Amino acid sequence: PVANLKPVLLAGTSVKRATLHNFEQVARLDVRCGDTVIIEKAGEIIPQVVEVIIKKRDLFESQPFEIPTACPACGGQVQKDEDGVYLRCVNPNCTAQLKERLEYFVGKGQMNIDKLGPALIEQLVETKLVKTFADIYTLRFDQLAQLDRMADKSAANVADSIEQSKTRPLWRFVAALGIRNVGGQSAQILADKFGSLDKLMDASVEQLTAIDQIGPVMAESIYDYFHNADNVKVIEAMLAAGVTPAAPKEKASNILDGMTLVVTGTLKTLTRSQIKQLITDHGGKTSSSVSKKTSLLIAGENAGTKLEKAKKLGIETINEAEFIERIR
Repeated sequence: PVANLKPVLLAGTSVKRATLHNFEQVARLDVRCGDTVIIEKAGEIIPQVVEVIIKKRDLFESQPFEIPTACPACGGQVQKDEDGVYLRCVNPNCTAQLKERLEYFVGKGQMNIDKLGPALIEQLVETKLVKTFADIYTLRFDQLAQLDRMADKSAANVADSIEQSKTRPLWRFVAALGIRNVGGQSAQILADKFGSLDKLMDASVEQLTAIDQIGPVMAESIYDYFHNADNVKVIEAMLAAGVTPAAPKEKASNILDGMTLVVTGTLKTLTRSQIKQLITDHGGKTSSSVSKKTSLLIAGENAGTKLEKAKKLGIETINEAEFIERIR
């Protein structure tokens, strides 16, 4: 669930939406429609509701939110995660889920098909041209050109963008599949460990669990995903359409081996994805939060609470230029 807000300035940006995380958090906060709330940016990035100002509530009008019993998009059954807090639609044919999965698949941190945006994905799903990830790779120019607001040049750009994505690194392909509990960093660990999609798909739960940072819950998710016949069919269809995930490159160096790095603030020359890739290429791991396990903090301009916490913990802090110099 997400709270829709009257625009408010927070840490230099105008915020209209803030996460409520899950319905247990909604109940814990007792947040209701019309409430005045306090928000903050979690990890300096994601706006979240942290408190309700009860004294500003209209006690005669406010009512607690009801937990949904059906998917608002397809009307299908919803189910709470076992030992979890999230409600999920369990209808495999839910078009809203398909759209979200496709948007994630083509995202910058995954297959990076930048010309395939939400509006185009909406059309592709509504016209039933795309029902799975694999259908993206069988789209023809004439099919794209006939879509709304899609001139020949735009259709060609989309087709080129799709074609370029076919040889993305293995870790990006794994991340794009949307396996539960597996993000970009976990996907990189898996790609580096197994080196090929075939070996990863054949891995046992025991082999997966033995990998550093891949716990039993994630291992089960990975194993179950690659042993689901429908998932395997889609992967095989993508490979048949010419998708060839690139094997991991050899590490540029081991200078950051065993180190966990956190990046904060605005960088001058590198994007976040670029600096994270450099950290990985030189043997290091990235984390989104500062803790006692953090080895090094890279601080850009306007670094906030992470820099303060690093100083309190005595963690070494360097800037972007010093980091680049260190890995040369």
